[in-house]
Amino acid sequence: MNTFNRAFTLAGLILLTISGAATLVAPAMMLNFIDSAAAFFHTSVFGGMADVARALVRILLAAIFVAVMLALVWMEIRGPASRTVEVARATGGRIRLTTRDLEEQIRQRVDAISGVLHVKARVAERDKAVVVSLDVETAADIDLVGKGEEVAAVTRNVIQDQYGVKLFNKPQVTIKAARQAFKPPKPGKAPPSATALSAGKDATANTSTGNSV
Repeated sequence: MNTFNRAFTLAGLILLTISGAATLVAPAMMLNFIDSAAAFFHTSVFGGMADVARALVRILLAAIFVAVMLALVWMEIRGPASRTVEVARATGGRIRLTTRDLEEQIRQRVDAISGVLHVKARVAERDKAVVVSLDVETAADIDLVGKGEEVAAVTRNVIQDQYGVKLFNKPQVTIKAARQAFKPPKPGKAPPSATALSAGKDATANTSTGNSV
């Protein structure tokens, strides 16, 4: 719904900007355009209809328009998706867990895996099961595919074995390796310059010559 909201809002703003600018610049032309469009629509849709049929079609179109608008409003103001999920293997009663607790448990278990530097888990309820997605960052020298399989296995263990919650599908793991940051040399251990190296070689050569004499 968020994607639809963004697309709908963007399209509405673009249309409003164009029509508003055109109305301010040339109001008479815009009024003529609207009048021509209304006349064309009336002629093409209601041209050969009787008065009763024309009124019924208009009522039907108005009802469809209102239904679409009300549906959009309902989708916008309805409550968010359920933030709890039912434990499937519970037999003594109906037990529900919050998705936030599941996210925290997954984060702790995955964060304990060797080589994992950062993890973000998202759990959403769907059809009495959960959809799990993870963003994982590992050290640079890690086998990403193997580590991703390990993360998915740990996630399944937490959700299914530890808490008895159903998985709607396989955990989705997005994994990336951390970039190795460049470490500048310490101030007290700067590499010798080319001039210093050359001077050192000359001093060594002079010492060797003096010893030979």
